[in-house]
Amino acid sequence: MTRTRSILRKLKWFFLCLVVLVIAGITYEQISEHVTRNKYQPPGRQIDVGGYKLHMVEEGKSAGLPTVVLESGLGVPNPSEDWSKVRSRLAQVTKVISYDRAGYGWSDQADSERTASASAQDLHKLLQASGNPGPYVLVAHSYGGFIAQMFASLYPEDTAGLVMIDSSQVGQQLSFSEGQLLLMQASRITGVSRLAGTLGLVPMPDQDKVSKDLFYQMAFNRNHTSELRNMMTKSKDQVQTVESQGFGSLPLAVLAVPNEYADWLDMQKKMSGLSTNSTYHVVQNSTHFVQKDQLDLVVDTALNMLKEIGTN
Repeated sequence: MTRTRSILRKLKWFFLCLVVLVIAGITYEQISEHVTRNKYQPPGRQIDVGGYKLHMVEEGKSAGLPTVVLESGLGVPNPSEDWSKVRSRLAQVTKVISYDRAGYGWSDQADSERTASASAQDLHKLLQASGNPGPYVLVAHSYGGFIAQMFASLYPEDTAGLVMIDSSQVGQQLSFSEGQLLLMQASRITGVSRLAGTLGLVPMPDQDKVSKDLFYQMAFNRNHTSELRNMMTKSKDQVQTVESQGFGSLPLAVLAVPNEYADWLDMQKKMSGLSTNSTYHVVQNSTHFVQKDQLDLVVDTALNMLKEIGTN
């Protein structure tokens, strides 16, 4: 009996300490978010797309060529910074737009479910409401490739071309259980993600202070979590339907990076077959973030497409 009481007493203190740590973590996260929430001014405009605002950055003038729209991958906290060098280079020949999807960067969160189709519709509303008519060349990275394909399918008259940078694939094996998503959300709410990043226990792909602060505030919020939940379910099904129809002769450029998945390059090459007017390039000596590691390649690929469109 005495031993049982001792164990129960230890368990009681353990759970009490655990509750105190959770409360302390939540308080730490809330204070940190409050301190950094208004610390940085948005570099672009915030446009209402129907009950919430999306943030966009514009650079350059169209000069008779299609506007280039840059679409970031999943979980990129600061798309403005993600595309800054590509945007400034392409802005020398045409207008270029980067933006933050709902729940990212300086954009509001949306109440609706986040699928590739929903994000593509958001993007179209943003472009129209901001006074930027088509046509557009969409340069899309990773999961942004899903959104770009949906955009091209929903708004073919506004789509002049697609540049796919190591795009996500409907055949890739990637999924997140509800338990994993719940754990991700809990790590953010309790400040564990921020603390781990601050202590250097978790490597951050973006090293600048603004991107780090934005990441800690947006990571695994309801919009980001919804994208993760739907990526290889509803979004995959949407894109699979689009791919079954193809893109006819729409200019399409596919840049693919070899990785640990044996069939990754095969899937990327198959994507290039969605159009009769396509190019396919295997990118060597690069991480998944080709726009950072192989800046000239990304810029030249987009410029070549703009040149082709301009001469037709």
